[in-house]
Amino acid sequence: MRIHIDNEAADLRDELTLYARRATAVTVAWRVLPLAAGCWFDVETNPLELEISWNGGMTGMNTALTSLRDRFTVEPQHGALRVHHAGRTRRRGEIEVESRVRVRGGIVCGLRANGALLVRERPIAFRQRITTRLGDSLAAAITRGAIEGEPVDAASVLQELSPIPLRDTTVTLRGTLEHGYFLREEQR
Repeated sequence: MRIHIDNEAADLRDELTLYARRATAVTVAWRVLPLAAGCWFDVETNPLELEISWNGGMTGMNTALTSLRDRFTVEPQHGALRVHHAGRTRRRGEIEVESRVRVRGGIVCGLRANGALLVRERPIAFRQRITTRLGDSLAAAITRGAIEGEPVDAASVLQELSPIPLRDTTVTLRGTLEHGYFLREEQR
């Protein structure tokens, strides 16, 4: 997708934050774009990687996804943890992770797109399974002080915007903080 910041929208103290909104996951600021008038941003969500971490995030690894139907098992191997590809999920768009390890605080999985954290799930315990799903759109908000890869703080959200579709499209941000912002999908 391509995002254009319209001339009227510029207020350099604020930014446009994109994130995946899921009830079972922590809402993380994936992309934070400055409101610089006339700027264009190309936003891609590929390639996707599965991120597995444990020990409070002190240890972790990334695994490339072959499709949005992958199933993984995290298991111990020679004193370390190994992520093993365990087949396909039933539905397209889902990624499933099962923990077969006992670590304090459980394991945490997330999805990274172009190296930036897009979704962070809540910790999963030994013999527990979690399914993460990437929807067909990203949530968007005008924020102040959001940090990429960190949870979106409700206090930093100035205005929620309509979702941005994850397809080949151009979206223009228009408006001002005083009168409100809105997104308009443009035809290519």
